[in-house]
Amino acid sequence: VGLHACGGLTDAILDRASRQAMPASFLVCTCCFGKNKELRPAPFDAAFAAGAAGGEERTLCRLADCQVAEVSSKAMHAVNAGRLEVVGGILAGKGEGGLECEIKSFPRRWSAKNMVLRGSRRRG
Repeated sequence: VGLHACGGLTDAILDRASRQAMPASFLVCTCCFGKNKELRPAPFDAAFAAGAAGGEERTLCRLADCQVAEVSSKAMHAVNAGRLEVVGGILAGKGEGGLECEIKSFPRRWSAKNMVLRGSRRRG
């Protein structure tokens, strides 16, 4: 579980959860996209390059952190979708497909950074 996981801390949590012998379920409330880059494991660089033409990470992070709801929501979703693609790649590389990952949100009035990444074991 990660709450207010700024930037690279989100990526470190996702990396740790997905690399367990049996991948762990996770719930991460993302925050400030441009912070803690030094904590980001290398595979997660793709999450930022995929969402921006030419891999303009700084621009994508600034858009995700801006105060215009329509703009920041789209940029946050682009980065978070990329992050979950990276998790899926890590799991596929291990031959593991038992984790269902999704982006959830809660009302923006509670927080402008209103996205949550959820990974849970598949039932059955």
